[in-house]
Amino acid sequence: MQHQSDLKTYKVAYCGNVAEVADEIFLNSKFELKYIFCENEKVNEDIYFLCLLRDIKLIEVSSSIEINNSLDSLDNLDFLLMCGFGIILKTKLLSKIKVYNFHPGLLPNYKG
Repeated sequence: MQHQSDLKTYKVAYCGNVAEVADEIFLNSKFELKYIFCENEKVNEDIYFLCLLRDIKLIEVSSSIEINNSLDSLDNLDFLLMCGFGIILKTKLLSKIKVYNFHPGLLPNYKG
């Protein structure tokens, strides 16, 4: 028997530039990946292609302020998933939405 919480789909945005990570989020039935926030200088062909293929809106940003301002005009998101993102998020943004940052490297050896 499935619990009600097992049926919930979370509306999320991904903060990062690795298309494989974004695609894994997209393919997970628990998530509805609505947006990808990518640093201006790290946008790449793989991210562009993924967004085109999966009909995900790509939002290029250069600061936490830009992300915060973008959130005001986006559909309600449950939280942000972040991996390999170089922009430090400000307290104002963190008080607006939950953020889960995951790090694939072995800590503390690969913390950069």
